[in-house]
Amino acid sequence: MKDSRMEIFKYKISKWAPFG
Repeated sequence: MKDSRMEIFKYKISKWAPFG
């Protein structure tokens, strides 16, 4: 999956601050 990195990045941010 090309969005693999994006998913991890989003997950990390989600942990720091839930953006939705």
